[in-house]
Amino acid sequence: MNKNNHPKFSISVGAAVFIVAFFAVGDARLLLLIFIAAGGHELGHYAALRFCGGRVSELRLGITGVSMRHQHSTAYADEILIASGGPMASAVLSSISAIAARLTQADITYQLAGMSLLLCLFNLLPVLPLDGGRILYAAISSRSANPTIADRVTCVTSCAVIFFALTAGAYVLVVTGTNFTLLITAGWMLIHYCKSGNNSIKYVGYDYRNNKRF
Repeated sequence: MNKNNHPKFSISVGAAVFIVAFFAVGDARLLLLIFIAAGGHELGHYAALRFCGGRVSELRLGITGVSMRHQHSTAYADEILIASGGPMASAVLSSISAIAARLTQADITYQLAGMSLLLCLFNLLPVLPLDGGRILYAAISSRSANPTIADRVTCVTSCAVIFFALTAGAYVLVVTGTNFTLLITAGWMLIHYCKSGNNSIKYVGYDYRNNKRF
């Protein structure tokens, strides 16, 4: 934490290039919706962390989203609340946007509702490092005296979900010939899960107190 107790903010080169390229050749409104949906999600995590007495030391905008670093020792119940804060906020934002869409019939509110709902459901998948994987790990750890059980269970669920997503994504691409969205998403999950396990699929431990995996 810096001297003013304000979190540091940084942006990766990849994220900066993506934003500039998206504005140059893409739909600026879509990028705005992505930022609103992602911002609401991260705000939920932040609110839950502050509720549990923690402070964010660093915010970093990367090509895959926003990451928060914090130094906060909590009970597993608090960790579950912090991990659940993002999906809960996305669900609330989706509901509010859906109500606004029915009242205004504006396309942008319909899109925001769908995007926020999708972000909520995606992050609840029991895959590390997604929120669902973190919730599952903390829930099992809180009830088991054996620290390897949570590692084994989250390893199995992560690999199973990723394998299913890769298979489904490949099938959709073969059938449609053009739709590779699910395949890319599955690849993203695989890459980030492997990175969390030192570039190989294996049992992954999560050190919640230092916000890192081991």
